Amino acid sequence: RLTEVTLLAAEQGRLAPITSFSATPFWDELNLLSNRARLPSELRLGPWSRLDQVFNEFVQGLPETESRGDIPHRLFVVSGPLPEEDGSAAGYFKVAVFDGRMAAFAFPQDAQIHEGFCDAQTPLSAIEQATGLDLFAGDAELTAELAVEFGCSASQPLAPQQ
Repeated sequence: RLTEVTLLAAEQGRLAPITSFSATPFWDELNLLSNRARLPSELRLGPWSRLDQVFNEFVQGLPETESRGDIPHRLFVVSGPLPEEDGSAAGYFKVAVFDGRMAAFAFPQDAQIHEGFCDAQTPLSAIEQATGLDLFAGDAELTAELAVEFGCSASQPLAPQQ
C-alpha cells in the first residue's frame, strides 16, 4: 500500500470533468491517478465546478455531425496547478480550445465559492509563464474568443492573476 494515493473526501477535486474520460475503458484508473487534486472546497464547489458545467453544456450543444474536414469538433481542456516556489499550488488553471479558439482561466488558491469563473480569465502567456509549460507550441492561429461562448464578456479584462 506504499503506492496508494489517498486524499480526504473533503479535499478531493477533479482537474477535468469525469465525462472527459468516457471514451476509455480505463477511466477509473485515469481519474484516480492523474485527475485528482487537493482543490480547496471553496474553489472546487464554486467557480471551478461552474466552469466544468459550462464545458459540459457547450459540448452537449454541438451537433454530432459537425466537423472540419475529417476531424470532428472537440473541446480540448488542459488543467493543472499553478506552482508556488516551494512546490505547493498557488492556484489552478484551465485552458479550453475549440476549433482554433481558446479560453484561459487561472484561479487563485483562495477563490471564494461565490466568485464567477469569468473573473478568472487570464492570458495564455500568463499560465505558460507560471507553469513553465508551452501548451500550444507553434500554434499562432489560436484566438482568445472562446470565453464569449461560455458566457463571459468579450471586454473582460485579461490581466494576469497574482
